[in-house]
Amino acid sequence: MKQQLNSLCIALLLFYTPGAGAAESETQSFVAAHADFFRLYFAEPTEIKAGYWYHPEQEAKDAAGEYDLQMLRAELEMPAPLSRDFFMRFGGIYEQRWYDFSGRDYEAIFGSDETLYRIVFAPGAGVFLSDDFLVTGRGLLGYYSDIGGGVEDDDFQALGDAQAVYRLNPQAQILGGIAYARPYEDYTLLPIGGVRLLSESGTLHVSITFPLEARLGFRLTESMEVYGGAWASGDRFHVRSEGEEFDVSVRERRVGGGFSFWFGSHVNLILEAGAALAGEFEVEDLRPSRTPDQDLDPAPYLAGKVGVAL
Repeated sequence: MKQQLNSLCIALLLFYTPGAGAAESETQSFVAAHADFFRLYFAEPTEIKAGYWYHPEQEAKDAAGEYDLQMLRAELEMPAPLSRDFFMRFGGIYEQRWYDFSGRDYEAIFGSDETLYRIVFAPGAGVFLSDDFLVTGRGLLGYYSDIGGGVEDDDFQALGDAQAVYRLNPQAQILGGIAYARPYEDYTLLPIGGVRLLSESGTLHVSITFPLEARLGFRLTESMEVYGGAWASGDRFHVRSEGEEFDVSVRERRVGGGFSFWFGSHVNLILEAGAALAGEFEVEDLRPSRTPDQDLDPAPYLAGKVGVAL
């Protein structure tokens, strides 16, 4: 357990290795001052993540069509301390969605299949105003498209979030902030709030960032955790298909749970299953008569993920 919780500290030391002794001392002081804060803040202490999701038989509520979705996602976030209390954030996201369509409405728009891509650069920064008070934010500057018909301005988007996190005591934090994101149809600018709670033994961890996610983890052994949670996500993609050009908005509300296994102190394997609830697949900018129902019936999903703590 202690080795796993120290993974962020190790990553900070490895990622930022300045030549000057004074700068190295500043990095070490950052780790010594704030490692406990990050242990509480992060539910999954890995800097590199990759995963595969499978959503079979995702059906529109009007029964005019359905699809199978396979999704591959890789994410990187690396902190680079520049002083005892200030750090930069460097990261990125690659996501690829394979849709296999059936039904007259979907096939008329997309044919039998479609692939959507999300490629994002995620720079940011954070500063500790005190050892118990962190202010941090990042931008999500990305390409959202089917990579068809060249590159256009509509393929690019700028999203992001900012948070203020205050530690009440060694086992509790509260946070508030704002996110510019697309998990909900009517709102892109979202106020966010939440808590982080950790039992004294480190066995129970609660991570809530409302209205985006909530996770409860219970550690069974030093190397195994069982967890459950709920997540809301969404994106908009610019698509060229069957001779037409339009946007597709996807929104997913998932509930699920799984097991997290650590192999040593650096490699984490997660197996997860659950259901996609109240999902939406909205085709925009086409005639209403050609657009299938955007609301989706509940459907199961399976996921496997690998994390690397440097």
